[in-house]
Amino acid sequence: MSKTYERLALGLSFEFHKFLMQRHDVARRIPRDSLVVICLENRPGYNRWAKGVAERQRRPGQPIVVVRVQHMTPPVSRIQAVEVARPRRGTA
Repeated sequence: MSKTYERLALGLSFEFHKFLMQRHDVARRIPRDSLVVICLENRPGYNRWAKGVAERQRRPGQPIVVVRVQHMTPPVSRIQAVEVARPRRGTA
């Protein structure tokens, strides 16, 4: 389960970073040098795991900020249009 949670945490971290790039008001509410734990609605097992990892990685006195993701849209591609070249026979 740990590998599954690790992949989930990595994806959430990436998505949250993109979110913060668009929402400076939220970014300003996170203290500098804090450890951010991203939790999900209806995923108590993952949330316990994420908080446990944070506690083990936390430096003495480092603040922990818990972010609860309430809703995510399904992942979609940002690609608007493509052109697919005809396959060529022989060498590439």
